[in-house]
Amino acid sequence: MSAARKWCPAGSPEHPPKYRGRHRVVGGLRGAIEFSFRAVLPNWSLERDLHRHGTWPARRCGSSSVARAKHHPGSGPSAQTLGFMNSSEYVYHYTSLESLALILKSGKIRFTRLDRLDDVTEAQRIAGIDFGKYVLVSCWTLEAEDSLPQWHMYGAGMGGVRLQLPKQVFSQVPYVVPKGLPSFEVNDIYLSPISFEQGLAENCLVTPLLFEHELAGAVEYVDNVREAIARHLYPGKDSQGSPTTTIGKTGRVVRYKAKTWAFQNEYRFVLAALPTFGPPLQGLGNIVGALRAGVDHGLHHFDVPIAPENLKELVVRTGPLCTAGTVACIEALLSRWAPRATLEATPLAGTIRRKGA
Repeated sequence: MSAARKWCPAGSPEHPPKYRGRHRVVGGLRGAIEFSFRAVLPNWSLERDLHRHGTWPARRCGSSSVARAKHHPGSGPSAQTLGFMNSSEYVYHYTSLESLALILKSGKIRFTRLDRLDDVTEAQRIAGIDFGKYVLVSCWTLEAEDSLPQWHMYGAGMGGVRLQLPKQVFSQVPYVVPKGLPSFEVNDIYLSPISFEQGLAENCLVTPLLFEHELAGAVEYVDNVREAIARHLYPGKDSQGSPTTTIGKTGRVVRYKAKTWAFQNEYRFVLAALPTFGPPLQGLGNIVGALRAGVDHGLHHFDVPIAPENLKELVVRTGPLCTAGTVACIEALLSRWAPRATLEATPLAGTIRRKGA
């Protein structure tokens, strides 16, 4: 039995070369997204099989492998990890006391729609599609040194906290698509931050980019975001002669920001939020139809569980203007929800004068 293979974030030296994914955007007055994936495996073409069968084929594994992976993630012969990196590196997140309380109580991190972030240039219209409403992100930084701009912008005006967690923030659970789902078949087992069932919403399917392997990766800062995105757009025509635009490396497209924001040194987690006309279980055709119509699924955020063992390594750093009352609240929260976490003060404490003081 072969060992489970690990899929790493973009830019990782371990990033595997076996697959690459593309989302095809069909042009026209309405615009549409038709999902087609190309593989560089020697024996078959995902794009060919998708067009022939209307499914997403993958290497098959027996029911015993599925059961084994459900109980022992990573043990199955075809279990694969989506965009995780096993390392001792950490990521950091600036936030408020209120958000810290919600994170600790729920044990989850909130992903937000790309078109709801503070940088409006990120959620651009791509090939006629309002791309930002179909992408959910969680924003962190790789910068271990305290950042005054981020304390001010995201740390409750320097009175909040900064979280430190292992880079592999989230749990890993089997992503198993139910058998018999119309026009939607993924036979391999993937280890993902959410299960297929967890991603089912009323008018939406939240899912990792299964064929992109880019759940997590560093943001790239560029002079012109629109031009950077344009490098991944490939015009063409479909079998009927209608114009198409292929988006290459979707996970990279949603990680471009203007150099103005380079102080963030951001590390970003990404999920897709695919709209539907009805229950997602109606199949892939239902999703494609909703994308073609530009449906807004109405989902503004989505909460993803933190790996429980990571709460033992959680480090909460208090902001430069954090009050004694706030520190007392943090101590109570950690005592209740993360007793093995570490609480520390920023090195900037006492170096910044509060306005009006």
